[in-house]
Amino acid sequence: MKLVLILILCIFIVLLGIIITNNKQEGFTSKNNKNKQIKFLNTDEACSLIKDIDYFHNLTQSDLTARKFILDSKNVTESYCHNYLHFNNDEKEKITKAIQSLPDNELFSKWSFAKMSISVEDGFPHTHKDTIFLSEYTINEESDRLLFVLVHEQMHVMQRKKPELFNKLYTKYYPFKRGKLEVLDKYQKRIRSNPDTRYIPDNDYVLKTENGDYFYLCAYYGDKKPKNLGTVLYGAINCEYDSKKNTYKTIDDITSIDNIPDFNEFFNLRNNHYHPNEISAELIAMCYSKSNNESCDALDNTRIWLKENIA
Repeated sequence: MKLVLILILCIFIVLLGIIITNNKQEGFTSKNNKNKQIKFLNTDEACSLIKDIDYFHNLTQSDLTARKFILDSKNVTESYCHNYLHFNNDEKEKITKAIQSLPDNELFSKWSFAKMSISVEDGFPHTHKDTIFLSEYTINEESDRLLFVLVHEQMHVMQRKKPELFNKLYTKYYPFKRGKLEVLDKYQKRIRSNPDTRYIPDNDYVLKTENGDYFYLCAYYGDKKPKNLGTVLYGAINCEYDSKKNTYKTIDDITSIDNIPDFNEFFNLRNNHYHPNEISAELIAMCYSKSNNESCDALDNTRIWLKENIA
């Protein structure tokens, strides 16, 4: 009888181990003790996610040159898919632990992650649809820095899910205007493609200064044949505004974003500051992490927006 009980106990332990192991596989959605849903995609799921995104079919020649891992310009997604990886349990645990420190509001309730090699986008974290793509380099960052990056990238996801909420931030709390925007072709060809800051001709944002000048902010390649995705300049392209049609058109006049005093004084940012999606993601990440930044109007207004608009 004792032998039978011992055998039953051993079988139970083995089955329990199998269940726990399966629950730790990629693609499994779990809830931590702060009611956040966190999903880690496996390589097949990550590949399926990007298959129907037109972004990958609209990369410029400069974009393709900067992305050395793309082997076939006619089948770009295949190169991406070949560079997606599996998370290990330590990586999942580190990401989950970082997220647990965030409040249970609508910005942080659902998370989805995919892992990529450092060859993809030079290891820069980015998002597609509702998923954050991270490289091993980012995951291995110090915990404070990792938290900052996770919040930043999650904001890009939320910018897609709640566009009007962020439009309110940009146009009511920040000095941006929105309308139809025509960018000269010679500049379009040099703008670095980024899934989180895509140029939208029918409804895009321009910065308005106190003097009534308008600028389209972008990151553009400084070289015709960029060595990598970091070979960019942060530019402000002057725009003409037609108030009757609410349309903006860039003219042949570009300068560094850092040369705009109004921008510097209001935002106090010197990097990753070329689009309201990037600007807001940086500032919101500052609000929820231990990243130190001197107080400025933009950071103060971001905190007010969070308090007044985030459930």
